[in-house]
Amino acid sequence: MRKTLIVVLCSLAILVLWISADLLRASPHDLRRFDAHAVAKLETAMWRSYYEHRRVAMFAELADLLRTQYHLPYWRSWAGAWHAARAAVVFERGRQRSDYRLALPHLVSYYGIVRRGSVVPFDIQ
Repeated sequence: MRKTLIVVLCSLAILVLWISADLLRASPHDLRRFDAHAVAKLETAMWRSYYEHRRVAMFAELADLLRTQYHLPYWRSWAGAWHAARAAVVFERGRQRSDYRLALPHLVSYYGIVRRGSVVPFDIQ
């Protein structure tokens, strides 16, 4: 029992270190370097998932886009996908302008994560 607990705790510590390093380290890339066909394919899949209300699929496709085309590290791509998917869900539920504005903080967070991975500066607002 004690050995199992030590293995589990060590595994969790390694996971926490990996996630922390992934989220905190600087790893900028040129966002202008991407495969246009792959982006088009992923964005088409994301729009299809959005309109079919398949939120988990849309989330995974967003993370894939951020990781493979915009070169974000693994965990940061998932964090960015969460903010973008959350903005989409909030926007989808909206019925009036004030409802749609609730998606803006998630979009700003999403673009902040993308900006951190870019050598090309842009205004996240």
